[in-house]
Amino acid sequence: MKKQKPILSLDYSELKKRSDKRDEKKWRQEGYDSPIEYKFHKECFKQGLNLEMQKTISAFRVDFYIEVNNHKLVIELDGSKFHSTNAQITKDVKRQRYLQMMGYTVVRFSGTEINKECKSCVIELKNYIKLLQGVHI
Repeated sequence: MKKQKPILSLDYSELKKRSDKRDEKKWRQEGYDSPIEYKFHKECFKQGLNLEMQKTISAFRVDFYIEVNNHKLVIELDGSKFHSTNAQITKDVKRQRYLQMMGYTVVRFSGTEINKECKSCVIELKNYIKLLQGVHI
């Protein structure tokens, strides 16, 4: 077993690495693929919005899904780690077109939006859902 340095002798970057590993273990154990998915889903619950996570649709697994009045709504969160290269962006665009051709509406939020204004993203999604339900906002 590797001996760890006492916490008091660690610099900030080492403390951050340890914290990140603990956080990652937590969100991975709960079935999330990324910390932004975890953060977003927790905020949805706080605001009373129940989404299905990691739903398989055809050959794809989408981040979140909800059906509202026969509208099939996919919510995708695009963190920079997996959605920033030209190849990744092209893959996302093709995937979105396929889902749209299958009758799904895709709503995307960037990782930056989730990290900086998660509550606002969930409010925006809830307002969209209200519109699908015929509620004027």
